[in-house]
Amino acid sequence: MKELLGAIEEGPEEVKSCNCHVEMLGYFIARSETLRLDPNDHDGLLRLIGATEDLLTEEDCQQMRSNRQIWTPYPTGWIGTVEGDMYPVALHPKEVEYLLLLQAEIREHISAVRAGLLACQAELGALQAIGPLPDDIAQRYGLTREGTRSKTPVPKTL
Repeated sequence: MKELLGAIEEGPEEVKSCNCHVEMLGYFIARSETLRLDPNDHDGLLRLIGATEDLLTEEDCQQMRSNRQIWTPYPTGWIGTVEGDMYPVALHPKEVEYLLLLQAEIREHISAVRAGLLACQAELGALQAIGPLPDDIAQRYGLTREGTRSKTPVPKTL
C-alpha cells in the first residue's frame, strides 16, 4: 500500500515534468523554424538533451555551413568568442527530427505513467476495500488503518 501511495503521489509530478520537457523541445523547434535561435537557446538545448552534432554527417555539417541565411554574429562580448564568430539561428532538419522523436517518446512515457497511476489507484482501492490494516502493520509503514498516509512519523527500527 505504501508503494502504491508513493506512486499515486509522485505520478502527477512526473507527468507535469514530462509535459514541461515536451514544451521546451517545442520551444526550440519553433525558434529554429523562425530562424530565431540565439546563443542562450543553443546553451539551453545542450543542457536539456546534450550535443546534437553526433546526429549530423560531415555532409550535413557542410550543408549547414554553406547556408548563409542561418548564420549570424555572436553578440559583442559573448564569452569565448571573438569578433566575427558566427552561430546558426536554426537547427539542421535532422536535429529537428530528433527533437520531434524525443517529444513523441516523452508523450508515450506520459501515457504509460497515467495508465500506471490508474492501475495503482485501482489496486489501492481494492486493497482498502478488504478492510482496515492491523495497528502494528499500519504503524510500521506510516499508514493509517484505512491505508492512507499517517501524519505521525514512522518509528525508527534498530
